[in-house]
Amino acid sequence: MNGNIFEQEVTFNYSDFDVHDKILPSTLLRVCQDIASKHSETLNIGYLDLLAHGALWIISKISFNILGKIEYGKKYILRTWAHKRRLIYFPREYEMIDENGNKIMVGISLWHIFSKEERRIINPTFIDLSKLNDVSESFSNFAQTNIDFGKELETFVGEKRLTHEVTYSELDHNYHMNNTRYADLALNSLPDVMDERKTLCECKILFINECAIGDNIYTSYMKDNEYQVVRGYKDDGNVFVACFKYKEDNDER
Repeated sequence: MNGNIFEQEVTFNYSDFDVHDKILPSTLLRVCQDIASKHSETLNIGYLDLLAHGALWIISKISFNILGKIEYGKKYILRTWAHKRRLIYFPREYEMIDENGNKIMVGISLWHIFSKEERRIINPTFIDLSKLNDVSESFSNFAQTNIDFGKELETFVGEKRLTHEVTYSELDHNYHMNNTRYADLALNSLPDVMDERKTLCECKILFINECAIGDNIYTSYMKDNEYQVVRGYKDDGNVFVACFKYKEDNDER
């Protein structure tokens, strides 16, 4: 295996699946974020390393495609690697391989370094990123490292779905709602979420603004061609946009 690619073995518990034994999007976000954190720690730019400089990692976009069935109790190899940094953008990819060597999931995300005091994305000239630069990898499962979202997805009105108040247990170490919880909220906003005949094959999320404890998040829903789209927003602006693409269980696409 290429030395620039970090990998670990993963298995999934029953709580990682929905009532139909299908992997939850938030589960995939969690394992991808966890392995990204572990890889960063080996490069001396992990959570504690950045915190010493008053900075944090945040994610602005993530997209993944599910290529095969992910099952309880089976062993998978989860891999991640970093692409070359683009100013304030730090692209990172993921892939999951089953015991037969088949790709079961591929994903890509955009990360940034965030000033804890200023609450904004920064160009971290004061942080040593040399080890990250040394392991930058050109191989990709995607045509581009950007993740496209049409601007109209941030403004549609759609069908009002849920109102959710952010609670203590949903906070991460940045004191805002953990990104994986946005995936749960978006999933719960789908009108046909209980339809067991459909299987998720693609999910992408745009994280726009942070939410703190006590904030109310409202969701709206619309259908956009093959995607089911959920927009999360507060009284003072957007929070996230999530796009889900499903296939019928007998559809081989």
